Amino acid sequence: MLIFPHTIQIYPGDSIRQISDADVFLGSRRINRNVSFRFMAEKVITKGVNNRSKQDQMLPVINYILHTYAYFIIGPMAAAFNIPVFLFVIMRKTLRGTYIVIAVVFLNSGFSGIGVTLLGIKRLSHFHDEKLISNKQCVLSVPIILPLAVLCVNGISLLMNSAERLSVVAFPVYYYIHNARINYSLIAAQYVITVIAVIITATASLIEPTRQISNLCILQDVYSPYFYKAILLMVCSASSMSVVLMIIVVIILRKKFGAQFLSNNSYNRDLSHFLNNQRRFTKTAIISGCLTFFLVVIPSIVEYIYMMDSSETSKIIVICCAHLRLLNSFNMVVLFLYRQKDFRYDAVQCFNFLIYKRKTSVQPMY
Repeated sequence: MLIFPHTIQIYPGDSIRQISDADVFLGSRRINRNVSFRFMAEKVITKGVNNRSKQDQMLPVINYILHTYAYFIIGPMAAAFNIPVFLFVIMRKTLRGTYIVIAVVFLNSGFSGIGVTLLGIKRLSHFHDEKLISNKQCVLSVPIILPLAVLCVNGISLLMNSAERLSVVAFPVYYYIHNARINYSLIAAQYVITVIAVIITATASLIEPTRQISNLCILQDVYSPYFYKAILLMVCSASSMSVVLMIIVVIILRKKFGAQFLSNNSYNRDLSHFLNNQRRFTKTAIISGCLTFFLVVIPSIVEYIYMMDSSETSKIIVICCAHLRLLNSFNMVVLFLYRQKDFRYDAVQCFNFLIYKRKTSVQPMY
């Protein structure tokens, strides 16, 4: 059997049959249909390849923006929100005795903003001159080691704040008498743990074999992967433990720190006012603990999973998790400003005093 193009067949031994116009028409329809299908398939494949190529080109750009320019938005805002509140609490004696631990959390959050801003400036300065360097050149750089330190201290300070809230509701009278000793011990503990963790991580990174990394100095590339993952695990564990302690605080608050307890201690007006204020502040800390779970604990777990993957998508996921932890810097300070009436009252009084003093200092001109 001889096969001609367009599915028209001639059989040997038979006379060549006349090809009708209908056969030609049907054959041409099959040809057109096959060509159309092939053209559509090639068009879809080409479009998919082009879309994939555009995505591959966009991912490094998105990754760079998140590692540089995003820090210039979050960093200054975190510093501008937290550091003034910290300074105001420290300068006011009535607030300092009650809120010293949470004020240190504000300080740490402010340093987080400063650290990531310096990091963004460093990376932006190398935008047009990106090259490979030794990881040891970045280990002790201030814009790099400061974000590592605040990563540690932020997680631990959340745990210490929850521990302080637990001591308030579990031993309210003892806390009222010895609150300064308890608070300063918790503050010292968080900084001692942070300093030890950072020194060990930096030392291990300097001792290990040299690795070639980008001069943008991505945090998880600079330090020893095992020790950086250990720090990330410590932060995640401390933040998770802070949430667990706040759950215990909720249980104790309902059972022990109720109206009956407050009425039993109403004979001491200072103690009664102190307990009422601490009860409200504890509820503020509980709300903050719930937000911490979604802004710190879950992102830290996700970052721990994806940080060893070198793909662009994984890098974007990791940096997004880091930005979510930075957003937690606004969590406590915003709730504190919104819910704590004594702070708002002192702030209003201070501003009124400054305005009144400025008005009285103006001398009339004749």
